[in-house]
Amino acid sequence: MPMLTGYLRRQAATCYELKSALTACLLLRIANDCDAQGPCRDLFGHRESAALPNSMLGPRIAGAMHSLVLAGLAPELATFYPTAGGSFVEAGFWEQALAVLMSNMDFVNAYIENPPQTNEVGRAGTLLAGFLLVARETGLPLRCLEAGASAGLLLHWDRYRYDLDGAHWGDSSSPVLIRNRWRGTPAGLPARVSVSERRGCDLNPVDLGDPEETRRLRSYIWGDHPGRLARLDAAMAVAARDPAPVDRQDAASWIEAQLADPRPGVATVFYTCFASMYFGRASVAAIRDAFSRAAAIATPEAPLALLQLERTSKGGTPRLQLSQWPGNTHRILAGTDLLGRSTTWAKARR
Repeated sequence: MPMLTGYLRRQAATCYELKSALTACLLLRIANDCDAQGPCRDLFGHRESAALPNSMLGPRIAGAMHSLVLAGLAPELATFYPTAGGSFVEAGFWEQALAVLMSNMDFVNAYIENPPQTNEVGRAGTLLAGFLLVARETGLPLRCLEAGASAGLLLHWDRYRYDLDGAHWGDSSSPVLIRNRWRGTPAGLPARVSVSERRGCDLNPVDLGDPEETRRLRSYIWGDHPGRLARLDAAMAVAARDPAPVDRQDAASWIEAQLADPRPGVATVFYTCFASMYFGRASVAAIRDAFSRAAAIATPEAPLALLQLERTSKGGTPRLQLSQWPGNTHRILAGTDLLGRSTTWAKARR
């Protein structure tokens, strides 16, 4: 079982780096229990082949546990979860977590069958860099299209307020505050942007009117990050007031339909945010073909942009990349971290 336990330990290390001692402790203790031939080996051992970076097994397990806490089904464990009013300490945590795992095996196994949908709102602070640059360079309103949009929270990026290491942008009255340390920011970015359309797609879009679905979304926030959970709740409230359509459709066919005809008078910005890892090879190839066709008919009056906030390799640093047509330009705009807490602009692109 070295693949599984090694993966969980790497995930634990990442969680420590991102200030989630609770999640790191949970995954590390599960790995240790598997190595010691404990009950977690029986629970997760058959998932050895699924312990790949793109499977996100660690966040799935953590999400299952957090969901039980948020649903009020694990009151003793909840005392360790700051998101449920508790306080995390290592002493006694694993004993309670293991008891909850063993008494909810069917629930946990069913929960981790589905990929996590974090819809991390903080990443809007990095995506913002791309939107502002496209708006500056085209001088047009933006038509925003997102694949893998989950609940569609990142479609509302212009309705949030931003603290960019002292500089401010966005709706000053918004209940959603995003703090992101911008470094090397270029001059001349617009103070306001007009969004003409916002629309997304997802294989399993989150219904913000369904308490069970919103609890699943909330569960993927780490249990010792109450600030992120409060921000997610505020973003869901903003989205619920004026929902953006999120179509239940695969990315490839949706993109092909959306890009079939140019839209004069707007800059079409298609974007993904830590979503492409879930697209299969056939979908990636189909998406590439759709963009090739759309790029060929893009004009200055109907420009096209592809904005991607993704990891560039296994375990690599996330990067914000921008491709634009006409002109066929491809740029790395910035680097960031997994939660979108800071954005470092590429020096060559200032």
